[in-house]
Amino acid sequence: MTPAVLVDKAGIVLLWSLPEVLSSDFQNLMWEALNPISGMLANSIADPKAKGTWRTAHGNFTSADTQGRLNFSPAWFQQGRNGSMSCPEVSATLKARNQDQGGRAWLKQMILPSAVLSAAMAVMHPDLYAAGLEAVVRLYQDLAVLHPDDPALVEMAEMLRLWPSVFTATSVMVNRVTPFHRDHNSRVQWYDLLASIGSYIHAWFEVPTLETACYYPPGSVVTVSGLLVRHGVAPTEGNRLCVTSYMRDNVHQAVGVHRSDWVSYHALPALWAGNQ
Repeated sequence: MTPAVLVDKAGIVLLWSLPEVLSSDFQNLMWEALNPISGMLANSIADPKAKGTWRTAHGNFTSADTQGRLNFSPAWFQQGRNGSMSCPEVSATLKARNQDQGGRAWLKQMILPSAVLSAAMAVMHPDLYAAGLEAVVRLYQDLAVLHPDDPALVEMAEMLRLWPSVFTATSVMVNRVTPFHRDHNSRVQWYDLLASIGSYIHAWFEVPTLETACYYPPGSVVTVSGLLVRHGVAPTEGNRLCVTSYMRDNVHQAVGVHRSDWVSYHALPALWAGNQ
């Protein structure tokens, strides 16, 4: 399949579509990494009678042996908090006090896939890659290392040493339908990166904002302005894992990282040459 880039009339890249770019071995590595978090995934789905976010709603998961949604981050703000009131923390899925330590095992197994997907951002949005890398470095050097007496920041330093990505958060979604939505924790100029793998068929990454859809077979990678572009994925036949990597604006703001702007399709060759 041929990669595609969707741009607006000013040449701003809004979406990259790279179908079947991930090898079967790479996909197997990502799928096998689910083994240590299978219990956490099962517990992540809301009770059918409970009212909650659509992201973990029981009705949005297909009938399969493995299903669920989890978030992983070495440093993000808990809901309702921001940089003016507190420091970022390790996500609950990676905390040492969590009785289920599968999250840390998952992170170690995902070091290679996460690093490769992170590096892809250096090609698709070089400035965002640089900003993400700077944020991770500053979180470690300016917060974690300088506060050895703060248990939460010591734990954050431990996770940052293992974290292989310039994205500061990752969501793992297994056999879930994704209704049309926008993602509100980023910036319109930034990309979310979605890697979709498995044994499923007949999948499309739909983007009604752009009045189109991208073919989305196993091994596909899509990067999209998740805040600007409404997107979703309908039910599929077979098992599907989506690993979504993203950056949170309040984390970058907290450590004083420059706010990456749009990337222009016409400017990319010069940016690539400058990074050689």
